[in-house]
Amino acid sequence: MKFKETARKFAIDGYAVIVILSAIYTVIWSYISLENYYALNTYVFDLGVVLERSWLILHTGWNFVSFLKEFLGSGIVVIVSPFFVLGGYKFLLVFQSFFIGFSAVPLYYIARHYLKNRVPALLIASAFLVYFPLAGANWYDFHYQALFMPLFLVGYAHYLRGNVKTSMLFLFLSGITRYPYVIFPLLLSLWITAESLLESYRSGNVSRKSIQFVAFSLILIVQLGLSFILLSGTHGLASDIHLQPSGGLTSDLFADFDAKILTVVLYLIPVLGLSLLSKKWSIFIIPAFVLIFLNT
Repeated sequence: MKFKETARKFAIDGYAVIVILSAIYTVIWSYISLENYYALNTYVFDLGVVLERSWLILHTGWNFVSFLKEFLGSGIVVIVSPFFVLGGYKFLLVFQSFFIGFSAVPLYYIARHYLKNRVPALLIASAFLVYFPLAGANWYDFHYQALFMPLFLVGYAHYLRGNVKTSMLFLFLSGITRYPYVIFPLLLSLWITAESLLESYRSGNVSRKSIQFVAFSLILIVQLGLSFILLSGTHGLASDIHLQPSGGLTSDLFADFDAKILTVVLYLIPVLGLSLLSKKWSIFIIPAFVLIFLNT
């Protein structure tokens, strides 16, 4: 009886719909990815190197410094490597499709939290699944950083639920999917810290949440600083994201300028540019736009 009541509430709240849509996304993109794989249309740098990195985690003689560098560069590889090595290429492709599709579930919760209505929340979460730039992650085999999306969204959803410690755990994991992605949970943490401190100032009492997020922000700042120091020259900020102007900043900025403008427009059109209207979330778009315009 309790199971039936839970299932009924699950359906009424709209979660059943978004779970079904996520499952459909997983099935469709798993099929496409596997067809690519069987057709030998896969890439050594997007699939072969990915599995090799997981294999090396389990077959390298680590010392503290080398392990720390690996963890700061892409700690998620360390965590998932046993599963990937055991599962192989096909497992990786299905794994990625599932977790990208699953991202719509916490996104639905976040939308419902703010909109207080399941219909527009379902539309937003569904739109995420058909947002065409998302297809690139699946089409080009596998990327560890694709796991950033579900981890970050789950972390933020837990924050909205009031589960601060769980939220911090998932936000931290999202930051170690690839250097320098830690900047995103850090930006969110700083924003939450500022809001919490403002609330504490108005109420006259320092809240526990304020203290927790101040500490979390400091941890992420230290992580970012350590990453920059240890990874410079090997997986440093410039080399890791290919931000190395070859003909001077101005010439690289205007190289293929029309294509860069078109890329930005194509990213924003499906969401009608609404992302730019948010005081908080528009900040998170800046790194992508910087990379688009400074890369040749």
